[in-house]
Amino acid sequence: MGVSRNYGAYLQDDWGTIQKMISEASAHLKVPVSCKIRILQDPIKTIEYIRMLENSGCKLVAVHGRTREQKGPLTGLADWKMIEEIAKSVSVPVIANGNILCYDDVIQCLESTGADGSDICPMGLDVGVDTKSKDRASRVTSLPRYKDLQLTLAESNDMATFRGLCSQLKDRCELDMDTAYKQQENKSNAWERPLWLCHSRPRVVCEEQTACTESIPIIRNDSLSENLEKIDLSNKDLKKQKRLLKITEGKKIKRQMQKEKKKNRKIAEVDIQDDSKMKSDHVSKRIVKQMEKERLAAAMKSCDTPRVCIDLGFSYLMNDKELDKLGAQLRRVYGSNRSSMNPLCIYFTNFSQDDALYKACMSKNDGFDKYLIEMRECSHVDLFPVDDIVYLTSDSPNVLTHLNRSKVYVVGGLIDETLHKFITKAS
Repeated sequence: MGVSRNYGAYLQDDWGTIQKMISEASAHLKVPVSCKIRILQDPIKTIEYIRMLENSGCKLVAVHGRTREQKGPLTGLADWKMIEEIAKSVSVPVIANGNILCYDDVIQCLESTGADGSDICPMGLDVGVDTKSKDRASRVTSLPRYKDLQLTLAESNDMATFRGLCSQLKDRCELDMDTAYKQQENKSNAWERPLWLCHSRPRVVCEEQTACTESIPIIRNDSLSENLEKIDLSNKDLKKQKRLLKITEGKKIKRQMQKEKKKNRKIAEVDIQDDSKMKSDHVSKRIVKQMEKERLAAAMKSCDTPRVCIDLGFSYLMNDKELDKLGAQLRRVYGSNRSSMNPLCIYFTNFSQDDALYKACMSKNDGFDKYLIEMRECSHVDLFPVDDIVYLTSDSPNVLTHLNRSKVYVVGGLIDETLHKFITKAS
């Protein structure tokens, strides 16, 4: 997140922004401005970086002896030699940070680096403070000894639960503390660091990235609770493992749903009728189109194919909008007839290339001139015997109850938004 939003240690790449921030803060604040940084890979550039902070108004610099890449499994040891070089090269006070686990480390750090001070965690150092203070129990954030409380804390998401856990943790610490002190009264030697005080984690030098990553426990199975009982993890790591388990389970459910969907789709493909198998996923679109064209061409040559004629001699009664709508309807008629298993033989009559309707069809429908349809300039009356013609119109009182293959059924091609009554009946 620091990389994408450009803050934290990743802001150190933008010296201009840092210089402006320090200058503004130094000019408007009544207290001195201090900065804490991580070292860069290049010692010379690190010193230049601190001098830039000094020139911008920074009065004190705390230097963490690790680069921003040294975190997690690659933490390793802080570079005190780098801090020593910095302390010798800059005029502002330098506070050393890193590798401080006990009081002796503080003394050794100041002697090795020559820094003006040492920056440590207030709970991470025991220098003779009264360890009988039971208030310290409420400040402990992670104790592997109380694994049940740790797991509950990792799953909690409200303050009431958190306060209850803190209360339980304090009670258990008090009980363990009383027991420890009673046992200590019978011992003359100094007893070990109590468990209710935070213990610093020793760092190890890691030469290779693979050597570090192999020591980190990665939990990627369903028995998360069993593994967490055996592995000591912080609350942050526990939450990460919980989220990882949730994501993994979600992926399993999604894969199972996809398998079920695929299985149902295969069953549906097996059960389809034989006349629609050509449209299954196993037949390419090119083959399907070729089969449709061959079937339509055969139907047009056959004498037994029912004939339907669309009378397009009413274009003079329609405006441009109505002509466009009629052209779209003719395209749908052709598409439905071409994909049908039993296509009809369709005629467009009273249809000339000089008509506005023909031009509208050509502009709106790609490949219109290649449609497998009989397009004739003459009327249906001139094309078929009058006794074989059946004109279909909503203005007729007669009801069609059955179809006769020897007849030619004529439909008026008219988008009558202006309501031209009885026009098709008169035809």
